[in-house]
Amino acid sequence: MRFAPQHPRCSRCGEDAPDAVGWLVCTLCDQPFHRACVSAALSPNDFIGGRVSRCMRCADKALAGLGQLPEAALRDARELHARGLLLEARARTRGTQDNHASRLERLARFGAERLGLSRARMLPLRGPMDLHVLALFLVDLQAAVKGGTFQHYVSTLNVWHRERGLPLPSEAPEIRAKLEGIKRAIGAAGGNVQSRKAPLSLPLLHLSLKLLRQRGDTAPAESVERFRALRDQVALQLGFFGLLRKSELAAAKAGDLEEHEDRWTLRLPWSKVDQRRRGWLQMYAKRMRCGDDLHRCLRSYVRGLRRLGWAAGDPLLPAVRGGTVTRAHMPGGGAEVARLVKTCVEDVAAYAAERGIRVPLNARDYASHSLRRGGLNHALRCGITREEAMVFGRWASNAIDAYREWDDALKLRFTAQM
Repeated sequence: MRFAPQHPRCSRCGEDAPDAVGWLVCTLCDQPFHRACVSAALSPNDFIGGRVSRCMRCADKALAGLGQLPEAALRDARELHARGLLLEARARTRGTQDNHASRLERLARFGAERLGLSRARMLPLRGPMDLHVLALFLVDLQAAVKGGTFQHYVSTLNVWHRERGLPLPSEAPEIRAKLEGIKRAIGAAGGNVQSRKAPLSLPLLHLSLKLLRQRGDTAPAESVERFRALRDQVALQLGFFGLLRKSELAAAKAGDLEEHEDRWTLRLPWSKVDQRRRGWLQMYAKRMRCGDDLHRCLRSYVRGLRRLGWAAGDPLLPAVRGGTVTRAHMPGGGAEVARLVKTCVEDVAAYAAERGIRVPLNARDYASHSLRRGGLNHALRCGITREEAMVFGRWASNAIDAYREWDDALKLRFTAQM
């Protein structure tokens, strides 16, 4: 059984379903089904990029081939098969599932925005993806991501085809020829020539927050635009001062955020370095040297969520579509967080240009990781030790050193103390 993004009608109940529900396709009968029509035990988070053996209907046929079984034995066998489906669906870690889904979502969005193609055309239910469209997507992608990330996208496309028993796109001559040139362009064949995303500095963060506050103040009271401006302020500050990854920020739920006497806490139930889901409680002091505005923003934001009737299981940072606040998480596994950071940098550059100030800012140099990297470098400048930052930022290796930024002041202080 495999994940299919869209199909006109379920082969079991005969009804359609919203796109967000998703579809499952049995590898034996090659027919699509709703998740609930396969097994009530399956959640929307299961089978994203996964693969299982057979649907419940094919399992019933297999049981029928065993001969006349007692009714109780049939019920037990069906229950065991449903539990087996759940185990197969969870064979991959949640992070791998989310990453595959996020990359396929980016492919579908590229087709819709750049080529005017439907989601069903980009991610067909049967048959391979269009190789020429894939080639265009990869050429567009190589200008936006680093070498390692680009290889992850190629891997996702190969996994999607392999699970359907189709030839791998990376082995097609049209794709292979472009991959060779792209690898050299992005450095996968000889060192990554692209620079890392720039850290978001504290002055840049404060100016971005100021512009967002102005945007919210000019919007009507209790309007979606005012709520969105407040949501963006909260997202920037939680990510910067909490050293959060974009996946942690985008997946946070309203019930994960709690107010205490002297602090706010944000529970992170999962991260890519916490596959066993032990969880981590991130803390934000109400009185901060450089982030006193966070406490005010969080209080106003929580009141706004309550007015919307938000429950603990609803997203902390919901997506806003068509002028409406939805109960969906920010799309793309955090891609909207990256767009938010880039937009803020563009707004700051425009703000400076209007006042005749030349600021060397390029939005392409910034992304969601700029929050985590900027927060780390600000913490180190404030006297936080590297070991303390590793614990607070949940780094499990020396990868933290790749985030550090040696500015001129730090270099000068180093030699001045010698």
